[in-house]
Amino acid sequence: MPAAPPDGIARRKDMVTVRMYHGVEDDPRVRVVGLDVSDPFVVWMKASFVLGAIVSSPLVFYFVWSFVAVGLYPHEQRYVRIFLPFSIILFLAGAALAFFVVFKYVLAFLFTFFEWMGIDPDPRINDWLTFVMVLPLGFGISFQLPLVMLFLERIGIFSIATYLTNWRISVLVICFIAMVLTPSDPYSMMLMAGPLIALYFFGIFLCRFMPRNKSPFEEAVA
Repeated sequence: MPAAPPDGIARRKDMVTVRMYHGVEDDPRVRVVGLDVSDPFVVWMKASFVLGAIVSSPLVFYFVWSFVAVGLYPHEQRYVRIFLPFSIILFLAGAALAFFVVFKYVLAFLFTFFEWMGIDPDPRINDWLTFVMVLPLGFGISFQLPLVMLFLERIGIFSIATYLTNWRISVLVICFIAMVLTPSDPYSMMLMAGPLIALYFFGIFLCRFMPRNKSPFEEAVA
């Protein structure tokens, strides 16, 4: 124990540093606040919307691909049975990537600026939930890229040669879309653009693996 000062006044150099711990749930810096009386109601509505979109996604994709199947030839309609589960898997994979991987790096990057500037984060529940919801939905929808490419190749709008020739422009467009659909940080943009670029070339592989059959009407016209 250090000796007490003669004048009885404790000075900083005579003090002993004691580290105290408390639960993170008791830290006011990590609590989410609401500033509007309608925030709890809006949060419930937004959460219900996202949950409804995820739960109903199998039926939504079923109706979308059923609509697409009408414009296909009878021998091509069997692809819908492949596209439907594949589309659901891609959507859930994109949402899971955003929720379990992207959030970690995005939040670490954004909260770093709070630390640099000496600002205590005090997120609002409405804004926080909007941020949490939009990112997984954006990832899930954007992961439909290979199927969209295959569909456009099926109906004759684009060809495999077009995809291969313009891959640089496509990468630029993917990076722009990733910048729009994600917050203003490089981590979320790269974590979306990287898989989408890989899915773009996977879409080209699908077009080669399942080539479009020529219509007998095209031969008759030629």
